[in-house]
Amino acid sequence: MTVTTLPSTPTDTAFTVAGLDATFSLPALAFTPAGKMPTPLDALATTRVWGLDFARATMEQVVDRADQIIASRDCRYFITANLNYLMLSQQLKKLSVVNQAADTIIADGNPIVMRSRFQSHPLPGRVAGADMIVELARLSAARGYRIFFLGAAPGVAAKAAAKLQSMFPALEIAGCYAPPFRTL
Repeated sequence: MTVTTLPSTPTDTAFTVAGLDATFSLPALAFTPAGKMPTPLDALATTRVWGLDFARATMEQVVDRADQIIASRDCRYFITANLNYLMLSQQLKKLSVVNQAADTIIADGNPIVMRSRFQSHPLPGRVAGADMIVELARLSAARGYRIFFLGAAPGVAAKAAAKLQSMFPALEIAGCYAPPFRTL
């Protein structure tokens, strides 16, 4: 797989992946396949906790949501937010664009779930990202979906991919890429 960096502005980085007719734009994390509009999907119910709208969803519901998105052939993303992410969202106003464009924001922290209990519609529980990737790998192996690992320090994504592939031999790994870290 070849990644080509395109000219960018100071706040935007775009790149194309060879063989894929699409443009990725960071930090807004927008992905638009050429000529394709997103399929409307019913939004998950949310509960607002400390300024973010968290999906009122269990692990099973989140995995089902991922399955729906994959079946629709749309490109969307989830955010697994913990307290650190909440603090970053309040400090870095650029993250509001990322948060608003996310398909689903998931509570990956018990304090968020506990705080939601003061709302009329509390969150059903924590959906840990570390557990979710295992369930998404299980789903992918069962359905023939491929997973691409993006991020982390060099070598970490490849190790995670190998571990998941040992757990689910039918799992197809589309690739791994660890872009260089930079200041947000």
